[in-house]
Amino acid sequence: MDASREGTPDFSGIRHDGARDALANAVAELATTDGFRRWLDARQLFHDYSLNNTLLIVSQRPNASQVAGYRAWQAIGRQVRKGEKGITILAPMVVKAKDDEGEGRRVIGFRAVHVFDIAQTDGEPLAESPTTDLEGDDHSALYGRLEGVAEAEGLTVETETLTPDLHGYYQRSAARIVLNDAMGGDQSAKTLAHELAHHFDPAKPVGAEYVAHRGEAECVAESAAYIVAGVCGLDTSSYSVGYVAGWTEGDPGKVYALARRIDDAANAILAGLAKVSMEREGVAA
Repeated sequence: MDASREGTPDFSGIRHDGARDALANAVAELATTDGFRRWLDARQLFHDYSLNNTLLIVSQRPNASQVAGYRAWQAIGRQVRKGEKGITILAPMVVKAKDDEGEGRRVIGFRAVHVFDIAQTDGEPLAESPTTDLEGDDHSALYGRLEGVAEAEGLTVETETLTPDLHGYYQRSAARIVLNDAMGGDQSAKTLAHELAHHFDPAKPVGAEYVAHRGEAECVAESAAYIVAGVCGLDTSSYSVGYVAGWTEGDPGKVYALARRIDDAANAILAGLAKVSMEREGVAA
């Protein structure tokens, strides 16, 4: 069964009542047009955080841009201002456990912790993080890395003359992605990310199921590509992400499952990009 139509999210592993309630409220907000877009934007900024934590951050502080714990801010020369209210997120509770390979670790639940946005602190300016310059029309470097992700998955990427309204398509049975040869650099990179998201969608319907649930599948692919493009510095203003409530009927369980599909697909592409970058930097060195 398509994961986007499963039941209500199970937050029983969260030990803190307030955190459970906050997450339930965040999921309800996700089912609105504005709430869904705010989560996608937050997912671009906080791509190292879990789905639940990005939902919690954006629901409590929609304009957050960089968060850290109280002592973490102190360690880099900044101080949380007196009276500022922390943003509740979830931290795993880990215990030692034996498995077939010997000593291991197991998550037994989650507890509430608090972080603060940089706007809630004063102190030393932060050092700028090195970024990849992806400005302009020609994003051949990103496109090349996305091709590397496809290759690692056993997919071929081809270009063909397609109708003007079709940017590309993913053909699972033939293990290939086809792109319109009339597109420029920006659009080619975005479309390749979109088609890779179809590939990585953990619950992509096929055949008659795809026809019945095409809107969901396209929402997952376009949303995941939006996240990847934003993380990589690509202009996302041209994206038209579908209204998630249209395919989920505003049901919290359905919208949360759809968000998890988006999160999983985006994570897979970003992990693939990181691996390709490391391999190519190793060869260059």
